[in-house]
Amino acid sequence: MLSRNKDLIELVDRLYSEHLPNHHAIQRAEVDKVPRWRLWDTAFTTIYIAKNLRSCYHTDSGNLRGVMSALMPMGKFTGGELVIPRWRIAIAYKPGDLLLFDPQELHGNLPFKGKRLSAACYCERRIADCGE
Repeated sequence: MLSRNKDLIELVDRLYSEHLPNHHAIQRAEVDKVPRWRLWDTAFTTIYIAKNLRSCYHTDSGNLRGVMSALMPMGKFTGGELVIPRWRIAIAYKPGDLLLFDPQELHGNLPFKGKRLSAACYCERRIADCGE
């Protein structure tokens, strides 16, 4: 299943590099230390898939600090906005959107109706500890 989505993950990486080059470079430098653990030739080590999950407010403490996570919603749903309280915003993202955001910011989802998958690509905070 992961291999069938290689093109999508590489596209997400290219968009990340294009739109947030400084953050991408920091993340890429960390991942380059342990190329065995990255997703192909990208700045990501991990992809997390959530099915019909409404998340409570949280921070992603396992993610590398100072970089972005890439979030992609899929399915047929309404609602489910991503809320970032610090900025007092609710982002109404939909299938086909890509959201790059700081996973250290407190965030969560509003209720939604329908079926939703969310894919999050990120870099594990302690990836360099994995060794070759």
